[in-house]
Amino acid sequence: MPAVMARRDAASFVMWIALFLAVQCLSSLSGSETHQHSKHYAVLEHSDVDRHHDSVSLDEQADDTSQRAAAHNSLQNDGVTPARTLMPNNAHDSIKNDNVTPSDTVNTILAQNSIQNTNAEALDAAKTKDSTLAESKNSTAVAASTTDAELQVEENVSSYISAANNDAVLDSDKKPAGTVKNRAYRYEESFARVHKASSLLDEALHIFSYTKLKKNEEIRAYQLLEEAASLNNTEARMLIAYIYLYGTYHAPDFERARLIFSDLSQTHDDHRSQFGLAIIHSLGLGVTSSQAKALIYFTFAALGGDEMAQMVLGYRFKMGTTVARSCETALFYYKKVANTVALDIATSGGYQVEQTHLLEEGNIPEHNGGAITDDVLHYYKYLANSGDVSAQVALGQLHYQGIRGVEINHQRALNYFEQAANAHDPNAMAMLGKMYLEGANNVTRDKQKALRYFNQSAAEGNPIGLSGLGLMHLYGLGTAVDYSKAYGYFKQAADDGWLDGQLQLGNMFLLGLGVEPDYSEAVHYFTLAGQGGHPLAKFNLAQLYEAGLGVERSCGLAVQLYKHVSELGAPLSMLRDAHDSYRDGEMGAALVKYALLAEAGYEVAQSNAAYMLENGEGTVFPAKERYARALVYWKQAASQGYGGALLKVGDYYYYGYGTDVNYTAAADYYLLAARTHKNAQALFNTGYMYERGVGLRRDRHLAAHFYELCRDVEPEAEVAATLMLLRLAATTAIGDALQVGRAVGVFLPRHLTTYWDVYVVALLMVRVALYARRQ
Repeated sequence: MPAVMARRDAASFVMWIALFLAVQCLSSLSGSETHQHSKHYAVLEHSDVDRHHDSVSLDEQADDTSQRAAAHNSLQNDGVTPARTLMPNNAHDSIKNDNVTPSDTVNTILAQNSIQNTNAEALDAAKTKDSTLAESKNSTAVAASTTDAELQVEENVSSYISAANNDAVLDSDKKPAGTVKNRAYRYEESFARVHKASSLLDEALHIFSYTKLKKNEEIRAYQLLEEAASLNNTEARMLIAYIYLYGTYHAPDFERARLIFSDLSQTHDDHRSQFGLAIIHSLGLGVTSSQAKALIYFTFAALGGDEMAQMVLGYRFKMGTTVARSCETALFYYKKVANTVALDIATSGGYQVEQTHLLEEGNIPEHNGGAITDDVLHYYKYLANSGDVSAQVALGQLHYQGIRGVEINHQRALNYFEQAANAHDPNAMAMLGKMYLEGANNVTRDKQKALRYFNQSAAEGNPIGLSGLGLMHLYGLGTAVDYSKAYGYFKQAADDGWLDGQLQLGNMFLLGLGVEPDYSEAVHYFTLAGQGGHPLAKFNLAQLYEAGLGVERSCGLAVQLYKHVSELGAPLSMLRDAHDSYRDGEMGAALVKYALLAEAGYEVAQSNAAYMLENGEGTVFPAKERYARALVYWKQAASQGYGGALLKVGDYYYYGYGTDVNYTAAADYYLLAARTHKNAQALFNTGYMYERGVGLRRDRHLAAHFYELCRDVEPEAEVAATLMLLRLAATTAIGDALQVGRAVGVFLPRHLTTYWDVYVVALLMVRVALYARRQ
């Protein structure tokens, strides 16, 4: 028995020894594998954890190891490098902040985006102030333990998380950092900032939309824009950059504008900022002018859909400015803009802006750029209130279209038209029909009312009413579609010279509505309406010339027509802004705006920029470049047919302003202005050059001819032209006498024959002085 017991004890002892060794071997292998998967993590050295580690079951160790490996692989797949954290080795959280070190505070340790799904559950558990961590479904957190050592570890982790989420530990002046709550806080704060900036921008744009903007309103809108820009609103920053470019409200700051444009162009690919950079480099505003850089920025802006950039490129390719002349390329760019403008005109009527030449305005005292003064407007209102039908219709038109500086007010327009219509005015009835057909602010569309007013107007033979009836029958608005009646109404309106009637007849022939398609007839009616200035007729005619339908294809005519339509788009409003700046004494802003529009091919902007430079108005460009730049703009305007610019270029060549003296070139421009525009000064100058033989072959007969034309076309030039004719006649007579004298052997000193007129004038002055003395 003792032997058996001894053998059993020995066997049991050996078995326990073997089991102990097996456990030790498995423990070693498991620890090695765990270390391999968590080598990026720093392990908290804790004596209790070390003592207790040996008592953890093999299943728990394996489960913990696989969970930590899965979490680690998940971070790697997301492109995140796990950071060093102060965590126990069996409670690793997936922290994403790469800059955390063991010496960091708890708030910094738990950085933004650092807590994975499992730790979110741990946060919830911590908020309940539970002494143990919540059991995680997919976490790397350790399972709950009943031992004191594990409870201590869990309490350590819980204290870290609780402290990070406890607002009491955060300084009252410091924003939370590193928690899920902080992330939401920052999102909420960012959203509030964006919303505030957007509201400020909307308010500023609403103020700028006023037709008559007061100075204090402008300043208020500018302040709102600055505040929105300070909140990093892209639109506001772009607008502020243009304000710096123009120098509105303060001196121009081209460098600041350039920096904002450059940043927005790079970070947001903003085509308007690219256009701003193009203008800066093209005009040399604060930088050395570089047409190469300007062309690159213009091209990128145009590709981004910027209409001004497309117009600039269209004009440059049309004129061959800094690029090879290409009609087809110009056609491509101008057509893009014209399509948009034509659609806008067809749906909303487009833009109504008076185009004023400063050269002509400067010759007219108290000229106000076509705008009606308050005194005149009050007088019209007085007449309208007194029952003057013409004044009522005129005020209705002004308020309906918003022209001549009068603010758009459809309700007032409706009231004035109704007053005139009650007095049976056919124009007022036709305009009421138009308002009810199209609808307007405070005017609800009513086809039946429109039809009634058009009928009343057409009964009086009014072409506007006839054209309106044609539209209603053409499209079946309030009545049945009847192409025959539509054609008849349009024909009557067109024969009376109404442009819209001519346009609609052209459309009927173009599309074959009630008539056989006839491109030649369409071209005929579009040409009539286009010559009268109808933009949609010009657009349709441009398409026919482009395609060669009804006419021989002409790229040049198509480009010119598309250009005319394009210039009626949104950039046209800048002409009014530039003129307002000029009238307000903001010369720098006016000059930059005119120069910008000149780049886009606006003739009136080119001549106005030249006029300002010539008169030294605006200090945007160096003084030494004043006449040279003015000559460039005068020549650009002259190439587009402006008579005043032709005369100016002639003067610059004659006197040598900004260029060398060139009498031949001066004579060419004078002749062109005289023949194409009947310009009185050009006629006088041409006659003088023919008389003197300067730049032209001497010809006294042609000189007399041009002096006579000058006297006939301009009453104010009658005295000067008559004196020149008398002088020319006397010179001719003296010349003939001298020839006779030489024939009989009588010779006079050369200086007497050359400067006889000077001596005559001197004698006359002496005679006048003696007469005055006797009086």
